[in-house]
Amino acid sequence: CYLFGFSLICFNYSWISVSVTNFSNLPQILAWACVGGYALISATPFWLLGYAVALFRKHYSKVWIFLIPGVQVALEQLWPDLFPYYHGALMYRSLEIWQFASIFGVTSISYLIFLINALLSEILIYHRRAPCLKPKSIYIQLGLCCLLMSGVVGFGFWRLQKLESDFKN
Repeated sequence: CYLFGFSLICFNYSWISVSVTNFSNLPQILAWACVGGYALISATPFWLLGYAVALFRKHYSKVWIFLIPGVQVALEQLWPDLFPYYHGALMYRSLEIWQFASIFGVTSISYLIFLINALLSEILIYHRRAPCLKPKSIYIQLGLCCLLMSGVVGFGFWRLQKLESDFKN
């Protein structure tokens, strides 16, 4: 997880090396060293999340998929970062889902993204290799996630229609 976070941050913030080179006297190699140093420090939450997944799967096998998104939201809120970033912000183009941010903030959408990813990873990858859940538990979790997402999307449709009608009046 740490290597993934490190490479993600290096590539996402590669523009910093161009800015450092253009606006300072540092050579390109030192500019990339700055980006790499930033990525070394900023990738720590990815490691913590990966460690939490392993720990929670082992000790809380039936509810880990509901706990891990909470860890991610806590890391988004508590980890000091030069460029604050919330994974839920990725959903800004999906207006129906984005409406949910008006209730609990953008971190609630981060929670949903990580919840669905945790569920899919449990279903698609880990359940076949080392099943820690019985199929009944998987179906219950899948049902809860579908119910939650249906509620979020349903609320989004309702709120968009209400906003449109309020705007017309």
